Amino acid sequence: AAWSAMCCLGVCVLLPYNGLLAMQTFFDQQVFKGLKFPFISMLTYSTLLCCSQVALAVVGESFTIRTRLRAAYSLGVASCGVMFGACLLSSAWSGSAALYTVFMLGVAILGVSSALQQTAILGVAGAMGPHLSGAVMVGLSISGLTSWVFSSCVQVVAGFGGSDEDSRRSGAAIASTLFGSCLLFTVFAAWVFFVYLQRREPHIRQSLAQLEEQRAALQGGRRAA
Repeated sequence: AAWSAMCCLGVCVLLPYNGLLAMQTFFDQQVFKGLKFPFISMLTYSTLLCCSQVALAVVGESFTIRTRLRAAYSLGVASCGVMFGACLLSSAWSGSAALYTVFMLGVAILGVSSALQQTAILGVAGAMGPHLSGAVMVGLSISGLTSWVFSSCVQVVAGFGGSDEDSRRSGAAIASTLFGSCLLFTVFAAWVFFVYLQRREPHIRQSLAQLEEQRAALQGGRRAA
């Protein structure tokens, strides 16, 4: 059970990002034509991800793992919610600068959320031994496979032909399903960490407590120095 739970947390780390990658062709060709969506979206995500990781390397130990994951999942829900809403509006607002800006805001929030999840989840998994670390790695792989399935669906729909409007509506439905699923899965991952693991897996709870003790001791040492 602990292995499956950690696998779920691993899936959540990269699922929205892989979903963004999977739907890039649709957004670039059907929704945001001529706006360099693949380049701008990856630049936005990578910039916020890197800046957040640098900030966490400097001040991250000032915050508990629970605090970091609480922020990560809250931002993840917000990000997926923004992108889900943008997908629902993409058929009617295709090419809209306002919709493009809103979507990039969601991408930026996702970059911060991903940085928080990666540093916290991978750190926790690493401290719990190779068995649970492997579970997280499997989860990361599953997220990529899931996004590939959605990407394949978009390509299949495009292969049937039809008008641009039909293709856009079909692509928007698939993208909405993908990001809606990401939103729900982020909520589920938060429940797994804050409820299931804390109540049903005492050894993980103890490991987290030990990590927090080490973090507090390290902080105390730095302040004394």
